[in-house]
Amino acid sequence: YAVGTAMTNNEIIVDSEINGNILHPEANVDANLIVVRDDYSNTLIQQGYAVSEYQEGLVKIEGVVVAQIKETGAKYGSLAAAVAAAQAGETVELLADVTENVTISKNLTIDGAGKNYTGNISVDNSVNSNVEATVKNVNFIGGTGYAVTTNRIKSITVENCTATNYGYGFLYANKSTPTVVVKNVTVDGGNYGFHWVYGTTATLENVTMTNVTNGLLIQNYASKTINLKNCVITTINIWERSGYSGVQTFNFEGA
Repeated sequence: YAVGTAMTNNEIIVDSEINGNILHPEANVDANLIVVRDDYSNTLIQQGYAVSEYQEGLVKIEGVVVAQIKETGAKYGSLAAAVAAAQAGETVELLADVTENVTISKNLTIDGAGKNYTGNISVDNSVNSNVEATVKNVNFIGGTGYAVTTNRIKSITVENCTATNYGYGFLYANKSTPTVVVKNVTVDGGNYGFHWVYGTTATLENVTMTNVTNGLLIQNYASKTINLKNCVITTINIWERSGYSGVQTFNFEGA
């Protein structure tokens, strides 16, 4: 019961055997809605498709599985769907290369498991500033904005990642990100390696940035401490905005 060979623009190409035997007639109403009897759920999941309950006795095919919640094994057709379903403290793992943007507003770990990701992971929670997030083992490739952005959270940890040819850059810690940790990261290309606005302490360890216009861009909105250990970063810039006088303290070790 092979479901098909491709999924383009949310439309799964379904072979004639499936089409003739297990598709529900209601699927004909919407070309992007494919509904099957729920007794075929396990077959579809084994073939790498994400399904969800449609109505009693039926499930709909969400798409090819790209992410799972490690603690439960629940699988999803998009990273955003997995993030939405995950509980605080859980880990969402990529199972395939992904092109999409996602916003995180709770304590989560995104484990790329060595897969390629094109898009923006935004950790943003203006209501609950106690959010702590980790992004690890992701190969960021060819995005137009920043790979990772933060806004009004407690901390961000990024480790064991690569970023290649991102238009804006790798990491933008915007409003109120007190603690930033970046470890074992390689950035090649882009405008900014690490752009930090508000915060308290950033630690960069084993970070290499090449072909990056502004390796570090630190704004003087508040006093901050930046610890650099075993890093190769070609440029460090302090952006002294008028009306602000934050002192930026740098500690170098083996850099």
